[in-house]
Amino acid sequence: MIGLIAAIFIGVLFGIFAGLVPGIHVNLVSLMAVSLSPVLLHYFSLLSISCFIVSMCVVQSFLNIIPAVYLGAPDSDSCLGVLPGHRFLLKGDGFLAVKLNLVGSLSGLVLSIVFLPVAVFIVKSFYPLISGYVGWLILAVVLYMIWRDKSPFWAFVVFSLSGFLGFLVLNSHNLENPLLPLLSGLFGVSTLIYSFNSGSHIPRQNLRKRVFVKKWAACKAVFSSFVAGFFASVLPGLGSSQGAVLAKQVAGNIGEKGFMILLGGVNTVNFALSLASLYALGKARNGAVVALGRLLGEVSLFQICIFAGVALVGGAVSVLLALFFGRVFSRLVESVNYKLLVSGVVCVVLFLVVILSGWKGIVVLFASASLGVIASIVKCSRTQAMGCLLVPVIIGFLC
Repeated sequence: MIGLIAAIFIGVLFGIFAGLVPGIHVNLVSLMAVSLSPVLLHYFSLLSISCFIVSMCVVQSFLNIIPAVYLGAPDSDSCLGVLPGHRFLLKGDGFLAVKLNLVGSLSGLVLSIVFLPVAVFIVKSFYPLISGYVGWLILAVVLYMIWRDKSPFWAFVVFSLSGFLGFLVLNSHNLENPLLPLLSGLFGVSTLIYSFNSGSHIPRQNLRKRVFVKKWAACKAVFSSFVAGFFASVLPGLGSSQGAVLAKQVAGNIGEKGFMILLGGVNTVNFALSLASLYALGKARNGAVVALGRLLGEVSLFQICIFAGVALVGGAVSVLLALFFGRVFSRLVESVNYKLLVSGVVCVVLFLVVILSGWKGIVVLFASASLGVIASIVKCSRTQAMGCLLVPVIIGFLC
C-alpha cells in the first residue's frame, strides 16, 4: 500500500513537470517507465508502476492548458486552446481560461468514470460496426467545417496546405518529435508573432472573476467533449485535438468559454476512456495506455477499478494544482514586458526544437509558423490548421 501511494505521488510530480514544460509528453515518460521496469520492480509492483502512469497522465491533462494560455506553447492535446486562450489572456482573463478548462476536464473525468461500464459494453458491441466508416465520417465533417467558415476559399487553402505539411512531416523518418515544431509553429509561435506585431500587451490579470457560462452551452460543451473523447479513445489515429475539431462542429455555437470547456473535456475523456478500450479490446490508442498494456499484458476488471480510483484522486489534486499554478503564471506574465515575454518564449521554443528535433525541426517550425500567420491575416478559423493532423488520419483510414 505504501508503494502504491508513493507511486501515485511521484506520478503527480511527473504530471506537473510534463504539464508545465513544453516539449515533454507523458507518452515519452510512460515508455521510459516501461523500459526501466526491470529496475523499478525491485522497489514497486507492476500495479504501482501502472498507477504512476495513470496519475501522471491525469495531472498532465489538467495542467497542459497553462503553457498553452500563458506561453503560447502547446502540446498535441492543447494546441487548439492557444488562440482562444491567448485572447482571454490579452483581456486580463487568462486565469478564467484555465478555470473553464478545469470545468471541462473535471466534468469529463467524472462522466468517464461513471459511464466506464457502459463504454466497455459499447466498445465490445459496436466497434466492429463503425471502424470501417470512420475515414468517411471525418471527411464529411471536414467538408462541413470548411463550408461553414467565414471564408470557405481561405479555409480550404489553409486546411489543404496544413494537411500537406502535416503529411510530409509525420511521414519524415529522419525527424524526431515532429509534432513539437509542427504544432508550435501553427498554433503557438504564429499566434505570438501576430499579436506582437499588432502591438498587444498583457493587462493586469483578474484572479477573482467567476466562471459564468450559459447552462445550455456548458452542457453541450461537456456532452460533445465526452462523445468526441470516447471516439478518440476507441479509434486508431484519432487523438484529442482531432476529436476536439469534430466536437466543435457537433456542439455548434458555444462561444469561446464553451470551447475552452470542450477542449479540457476531450483531453481528459480521451485518456480515461482509453482504459475502457484497453480492457474491452486489448488495444491501446495512445502511448501512455500502450505502456500500461506492455506492463500488465491482459488488464483485469479489478485493475481497471483501481485505475479509475487513482484517476479520480489525480483529478481532485489537479484542480488545486491548476488553480495554484494559474495564479502563479498570471502574476508572472503581467509583471513582464509583453514584447520581451513573446521574444523569450519564441527563443525557448527555438531552443527546444533544436534540442529535440534538430535543424530539420527549425525548417518545419518556420514553415508551420508562416502558415499560421497567413491564417491569422486572412481571418480564417485557426481550426482549419488542424488539417496537419486530420489529413494524415483520413489518408490512413481511406488508403
